Amino acid sequence: MTLDSSLRQALASAVDSAPTVLAASDWLSDTPSSALPEVYRTYGTQFERALAVAMSVLGPPVLLLPSDGARSPDWYPEALRLASWQRGSDTFYLALVHHDRECPVAVEAGFVSKAAIAARSQ
Repeated sequence: MTLDSSLRQALASAVDSAPTVLAASDWLSDTPSSALPEVYRTYGTQFERALAVAMSVLGPPVLLLPSDGARSPDWYPEALRLASWQRGSDTFYLALVHHDRECPVAVEAGFVSKAAIAARSQ
């Protein structure tokens, strides 16, 4: 599936459903810490490609992190990078995430409701 069609699939997904994974590394449990910067660079490039496609469809994001003021939103602290767009009362997001040391690094997209953001931010 192309990046464009994967993003369109994410845009058509239900609010608060599991995110659409656009790209992901293997599990990193056997990866030495010294190799992580290259993994982050590789998937950071994937994030940039996905961001360009998302911006061609949605326009500029209302939030793009990291920025001078913040690193990740309270509602998604695992996000290394995040872009979001308001769609009514919901938020469509694109994120570069790394949940735990052994977990894959991934680029994902999805919808999150205002209520879910409030609950995750506590």
